[in-house]
Amino acid sequence: MNRPFSLHIDKRRILLIVSVIFYVMVFNWAYKQLVAPTYGYFGLSYNPPAPSYLLVSWVVSLIPALWLPTEFKRPSLLLFYIQYFVLFIPAVFVLYHISKPTLSPEEVLCLVLLMFIGLSIIQSIYLLPILRFQRVVFRHFGVMFILSMAFLLGYVLLKFGRNFHLANLEDIYEVRSGMSEMVSASGSWLGPYVQTWLAGFFFPLCLAVGLFAKRRWIIVLVAMGYLILFGIGGSKTTLFSMVYIPFVYLWLTRFGRFVSSAFVWCLSTVLVLPVFLELIFPSIISKWYVAVLHFRIFSIPPLLIAQYYEFFKNNPLTYMSHVRGVNLLVDYPYDEAYSLLIGKFYYGGMNANAGLWAGDGLAGFGLQGIVFMSVVCAIVFYLIDCLSRSYDTRFVAVAITFAATSFMNAPISTTLVTGGLGFFMMTLFVLPNRGLLQVAFKRF
Repeated sequence: MNRPFSLHIDKRRILLIVSVIFYVMVFNWAYKQLVAPTYGYFGLSYNPPAPSYLLVSWVVSLIPALWLPTEFKRPSLLLFYIQYFVLFIPAVFVLYHISKPTLSPEEVLCLVLLMFIGLSIIQSIYLLPILRFQRVVFRHFGVMFILSMAFLLGYVLLKFGRNFHLANLEDIYEVRSGMSEMVSASGSWLGPYVQTWLAGFFFPLCLAVGLFAKRRWIIVLVAMGYLILFGIGGSKTTLFSMVYIPFVYLWLTRFGRFVSSAFVWCLSTVLVLPVFLELIFPSIISKWYVAVLHFRIFSIPPLLIAQYYEFFKNNPLTYMSHVRGVNLLVDYPYDEAYSLLIGKFYYGGMNANAGLWAGDGLAGFGLQGIVFMSVVCAIVFYLIDCLSRSYDTRFVAVAITFAATSFMNAPISTTLVTGGLGFFMMTLFVLPNRGLLQVAFKRF
């Protein structure tokens, strides 16, 4: 039986706590020095609250580290790390600084405590033993997988190949605009789904096999596939997938029993890197680095939590009618996607996609939605772990890395369906232990 982790304080636990303390310090420094001076106009200002509020943020940032598993024995930990380190810790500090909208310290404190409760609910699944599910092996999975992937890639090339353009980070919005126009002209909703299924399910699974089986030709083919999707759709997540997915592989296979602390130290390194880039490369490199990492990944999600809270405090809740299928039972109260409405409300026009706590929780049920959707998230995480019982934990984590990137920026329903995580969970039921796929399984 896969036993729950121990609460014994050892060297790894101490190292993890120290790592989190250092990370919190580095993040706050990076936000003050690199984000606020440049993106204050966007609502990411610097307005520190009273010390008592900051103390609460420090406390809730450190408590999860006291009982977080120090070994990577469950694949859902990758998703939890992202929710904890990349979203939660930045949010409990950044929310006090936001100026678009400006929330009272009492409102921010309420959000901070509710997110802490939600994070604790999700984290509690690591106290539960793993259940055993009876798998139904599909012997011809490999053939069907390859044929399906080839068909979907052919569909994308046939429908949208004319939009292919390897643009730089400034011009990708023209590529996205062209893609949107082609989708609208086609009259079909399938196009964007096919691209995200390829990017979030098919390609990552192939890449995981290539990395663990050490088959370079698979890695090269997947890289070409991601390059095609980037040229057609202009997604930065797709562009950098061949960086962060192999990075997760190296992290999980090189740091052994210290993967948790290594993850935090890597994040701290990422945050301070612009200082050294500024010394070595032209300033434009550092500028784009801060725009992609500090602004987009670490600062925008907390900003959206404040904006979703303020918007849905004064406008009708969706009660999950924003999810396809649920809208057949519950009337959706708006004429267009709420992410577009919020983008228009605050900036005059942009797509303000948000993750679990904002995009599902605050939009669907208000403040209590943070807790409710955390319960849903905990169930999903636990199912992933149970379905992965027979598999190499590292392999599963690498295969869901792309879905993990969308987890922080999209509703959980989108991550499961559009992002490919649901497809991968179903695959865990049927994957055969044969051929190259043997690398996915544990070596007993």
